[in-house]
Amino acid sequence: MAPLLMLPVLPACGAAPPRGGVISVVASIMPLADWAQEVGGERVSVQLLVPPGVNPRTYVPTEQQRRAVERADVVVLNGLGLEPWLVAILEETRNSRLVVLEIAQFTGPLTERVTRRYRPLPPDPDIGPGTRQRAGTELSVPAPVYSSYLWLDPTSAMHQVDLIAYTLARVDKPGLSYYRQNAARYNGEIENLDASVFRQSDSWIERTVLVSNRFLYPFARRYNLALVLLSDPARRTEAAQAPLVLDRLVSMTADTRTLGADTPVLEVNPLAGATYIELIQTNVHSMTLVLADQ
Repeated sequence: MAPLLMLPVLPACGAAPPRGGVISVVASIMPLADWAQEVGGERVSVQLLVPPGVNPRTYVPTEQQRRAVERADVVVLNGLGLEPWLVAILEETRNSRLVVLEIAQFTGPLTERVTRRYRPLPPDPDIGPGTRQRAGTELSVPAPVYSSYLWLDPTSAMHQVDLIAYTLARVDKPGLSYYRQNAARYNGEIENLDASVFRQSDSWIERTVLVSNRFLYPFARRYNLALVLLSDPARRTEAAQAPLVLDRLVSMTADTRTLGADTPVLEVNPLAGATYIELIQTNVHSMTLVLADQ
């Protein structure tokens, strides 16, 4: 597999187009392609693999897209199992010059606090009955990854934009200053977007939502929403009147027959829209219609 990105310190130079033409960038999903274009500007040519609104996990790339990946200068993917088919292509590529940025390797925290367990010690005859024995070896227990949709948190998105800037500079060193300036400008737009979402969320009366899985976790953590799983009967009573939020990318398989007929249902499309900002704005508008006091 092509090597993952390491972030070097590169000299800042002018913004003339790179020698030999533009940088070829292939991105798995719309937010990553949008950020690569915003950062790369006229110095890059960006190809999106998964059409907006299509589930990346089940997508089947065309033969032309496979060849585009193998010929690219840079490939940007999310990771965390979102694009298993792209990982397979990268493992087979013979392009030794290809630079791969797997976003999930550099962003976080992705999970709740990691818990620790202890391996029990063997019985000790010198310790009397009733004496509690501390384990001898500490074992790290990985916390579950609640969501692969890292882009749903705008603060994480800004970090990802910076990662893309340094990735492009790895293959186009003279463009570092240009990429960094574009990243700073665009991150200012994301900051404004983040502030706008907070203002809209102030009107949300309902702060708890039902979900079939924790796909909304990055967004919920940022904007103080409580997620209650449909599969968690212990908490369902506290969310009896909460709206149901569905992931439009995923076929709905959870049992919703026990929900009341008047339960509001909202579909969130994590890959809607032509741009990242449009994606967030569209979904927040839909959520406001359901969660706000109308």
